[in-house]
Amino acid sequence: MHSKPGRNQSCRTLQRRRLRQANGDLSGQMHTVKGVGAAGLLVAITICSFCSCNAQTLPHHNDNYNNNNNNTNTNSSSPDASVCAKAIAVYGYQCQEYLVTTSDGYILSVQRIPHGRLGRRRRDPPSPTKNRPPVLFQHGLLLDGRSWFYNKAEANLPMILADKGYDVWISNTRGTEYSRRHQYLDPNAREFWYWTWDHLAKYDLPVLIDLVFKTTGQKVHFVGHALGSLLCLAALAEGNVGVDKVRSAALLSPTVYAST
Repeated sequence: MHSKPGRNQSCRTLQRRRLRQANGDLSGQMHTVKGVGAAGLLVAITICSFCSCNAQTLPHHNDNYNNNNNNTNTNSSSPDASVCAKAIAVYGYQCQEYLVTTSDGYILSVQRIPHGRLGRRRRDPPSPTKNRPPVLFQHGLLLDGRSWFYNKAEANLPMILADKGYDVWISNTRGTEYSRRHQYLDPNAREFWYWTWDHLAKYDLPVLIDLVFKTTGQKVHFVGHALGSLLCLAALAEGNVGVDKVRSAALLSPTVYAST
């Protein structure tokens, strides 16, 4: 990305203002709890409420990582190259691929682990997904959805939660390997890359949460790592995500200030 002289200073000023606003909005609303009971984990998570938004979502769903995308405005990819195939199904979990389009035209890839693998081993029917609390995982800077699956299945948090009864969703924000698509811009063109993390908080995060909320009919638990936490705070400060759609947010290694 190229910046004009003096632009970095104005960006830093804007970031400081938004952080102060977020801190003010969060005053009296944030509290820390210990433990994710269903997952048996002893971790500290920060619960924060979000303001309202009017994000629009255009989901495209493919089950069993068969990426049969018929949208001619997207770049088709082999099912064998999908996040489901490369990072999730290899562990024995069912995985579903979704596509969702932001209001500024970026097409994002989303993966869903609707239930754990233990029930499949026993050949027991999985519990209905409508009874499983949905949780959305948002990766950090220079990463994508695969970053949640670098360990063994027993040590990957999304898989732990899936086995413990959660409906798990994995996001991939614009520009990452699996979300390098647009309705009309060529990913190789400069114009495709004219965005910052502000756009992720304004367009990507709201449409991702909206997809999970509308698909499951339940409020969403949000887990953000590093930049993912920053997007949470920015969305809160700007009022881009609705409190009626988010139940809680866990901020892991939170980033609250970015500079160049």
